[in-house]
Amino acid sequence: MPRILLVFLLVATVAIGTAHAWDIRHHLDTKTPYWIQQNSSDWTPPPDKCFPVHFNLVARHGSRQPTKGDTKQMVNLQALIQKNKDAITNPKYQWMKTWVNPYIPQDAGYLVYAGEEEHYQLAKRFMQHYPTLFNETYEPSRYPIRSTQVSRAGRSANSFSFGVFEGKGKVGDCHYDPFFITATSNSLDDELRFFSICPKYRREVADNETAAIESTKYMNKILPGIAANMTKEINAANWTLSGLDAQNIFKACQFQASIDNITDQFCALITETFADQFNYLGDLSSYWEKGYGFPIDYTIACPLMTSFVDAIDSTIAAPVDIHSERANLRFGHAETVMPFIALLGIYKDKTPLKADSPADFIKDHLWRGTVLAPYASNIAWITYNCTAATNDATDYRVRMLVSEKEIPFPGCEAADRSGTKGVYCPLSAVKKLYAPALSCNFTKMCDIPPCLTPTPRPKSGDDDSDSEWNLNAKGGIVVIVIAIAFGALLGMVVLGGGWGLARYLQRKKQWKGYGILGDTDTQAVL
Repeated sequence: MPRILLVFLLVATVAIGTAHAWDIRHHLDTKTPYWIQQNSSDWTPPPDKCFPVHFNLVARHGSRQPTKGDTKQMVNLQALIQKNKDAITNPKYQWMKTWVNPYIPQDAGYLVYAGEEEHYQLAKRFMQHYPTLFNETYEPSRYPIRSTQVSRAGRSANSFSFGVFEGKGKVGDCHYDPFFITATSNSLDDELRFFSICPKYRREVADNETAAIESTKYMNKILPGIAANMTKEINAANWTLSGLDAQNIFKACQFQASIDNITDQFCALITETFADQFNYLGDLSSYWEKGYGFPIDYTIACPLMTSFVDAIDSTIAAPVDIHSERANLRFGHAETVMPFIALLGIYKDKTPLKADSPADFIKDHLWRGTVLAPYASNIAWITYNCTAATNDATDYRVRMLVSEKEIPFPGCEAADRSGTKGVYCPLSAVKKLYAPALSCNFTKMCDIPPCLTPTPRPKSGDDDSDSEWNLNAKGGIVVIVIAIAFGALLGMVVLGGGWGLARYLQRKKQWKGYGILGDTDTQAVL
């Protein structure tokens, strides 16, 4: 089957939703392929005389290859199967005898074709819904585009942008319109990689066993039963699967289904009950590490919130002309999107997710990786000019879509004069709702050493800015004067400072999160 048809069928099937028969592709935790969560025909129309003037977006990268750690587990799974292949008697699993792990370390974490298509098609739909915002040719001031320095995020940005600017340029037979994607160093990106540069978060949550208490408890509760059932199903003499083996089989199912749309091999071992259990296990992990579990999980997303509001304010304040910003596009990771969702106060359960939560709670809980962070999941804010509707020059309203589902701003119902129950929330109310986030001090919150204190981020149009973290002008002058006056002394310090340098490097190594994470890093970024 041609690959483009394969991806079309995958996206179309996943987009159908839960109205049809149960489908494993909807239940792969954060490895779930992108799905449209609401038909646009069900969206609330904007108030009369209101029109869109700006589009804010942050999106997770699309479907990807396993990261380095998962690739290693797939190698181990193949070795395990090969060791026991001659004992497999169930005709349904004879394919295991010839199965070869297709995932190699050199491709670990890379965006796959399905992921490219997810973002390309997402762009086409947003263009259809907001033609006045996406009908222009590319210009950096009109469409600032940012991604993290991880290639799957950058290539997702590229796929989305190609969908927007396809055929609008003059280059080549296809009328290519070149566009520019910026990225801040992974060790300094407080807008899209706040989770990796916040020492306090890494110390108290990401690298702390406390955050894994509930998921570990639940894992120990469910895995023995799942492994025993799989052992019985495969029916191989003297082969007893462990809990880790069962987990790896689910991972193999996730990647087979999301990358190649294969659901009749490893996924055949995942019953609906097992899928629910594996998904809740993932939800427990993400809830406590990236969601509502601890306040710092989501408060560190405040620079991203500030970026959204600043982009709106700049658009409103600037004269409307051909150079005005139409859309601000950002591309990151699950760790970017999920904390932002929690900071927004949406998809919040009444009680925390626990390993021993009642069955009815587990069945109906709101915090779900399949909903909040499938591949290419996204959060969009569309700002509307409603000044003509009310003769109020300050009447701008914001609408929020989460993976194309209309979500009212929580707590905005009373301020929504248009009767849309918070769907079109006044910008002034949005700023009031999120005032603490908009006034946060990221450096202080994260216990970042003073020497790494950031200066204000350059505006999106400052194309000549080489760095977003710089000494201020006065500090620079002082440093220059000192360097000139005490050059000889500094030379002596350098010659005799080996011990001090060693101590500094040792301390810097301890600041977890400052190392640049590549696509294949063992500390996998989702």
